[in-house]
Amino acid sequence: MKRTLTVRGRLIIGTIGIALVLAVPLLIAVRSLERVHQTTLDLRNGAFAASLLIGRLRERTDGLRRAEDALLFVHDSVSRDRMASELTNMRQMADSLDGYSLGAAATGVRLGFDSLTVLTEEEYLQAASGSAADAEVISSQWVRPRINVIDQTIASAEQLLRTRTRDRVSAASDETEAARRAAVTAMIIALLLAGLISVWVIRSISGPVYDLEAGLQAVAGGQFAHKLRTPTDRPDEFGRLATSFDSMATRLAE
Repeated sequence: MKRTLTVRGRLIIGTIGIALVLAVPLLIAVRSLERVHQTTLDLRNGAFAASLLIGRLRERTDGLRRAEDALLFVHDSVSRDRMASELTNMRQMADSLDGYSLGAAATGVRLGFDSLTVLTEEEYLQAASGSAADAEVISSQWVRPRINVIDQTIASAEQLLRTRTRDRVSAASDETEAARRAAVTAMIIALLLAGLISVWVIRSISGPVYDLEAGLQAVAGGQFAHKLRTPTDRPDEFGRLATSFDSMATRLAE
């Protein structure tokens, strides 16, 4: 037995259908915003934090040079402790670089501080024992060049981080633009589908209404034999109205 949707059923299906097709562009836009938010968090927790750490390391490198000067010329316990403190703090910051996937740059910085710890201790011992010439040789040929190497390694890590951040931002921008185009396309398609659903709902309801209106006008004009195009066996409200119309027309004709 063929079943026909009721008017209420058509309205419900049409409303749900329109809501669903219009929800697709919204979901695409929300997903795009989530990706942008995640990219922002990654940059903040990764690139931005690493950039701050590298900046602090570069600033501390100048302090390391000053501490080495004091170690060479003053060579007392205060200068020794100051150098040890500088190296310990910078070594800890260098360890933190491992969490930002900087590869060989982070490893080079960390190993550089390990070697400086040994070299500056030897420099202090030579200076404190009165071997100023030997301490000067260690400073000029080993300590200072090693600090310069560390400085250059930090600079290369900074450049690597800058390049990686720029690529990440560019990729996020391209992804956002692609999502925007997809959302616009989905919105256009959704509007077309919503229009088709609206036309289907309107025509499925307005057709029988116009048919009934024409029938009532015909009966009012004395055409009691007028028949509606809407079948009386239609299992919805319009079928019942068609049955009532036929009964009314028959009684009027009698």
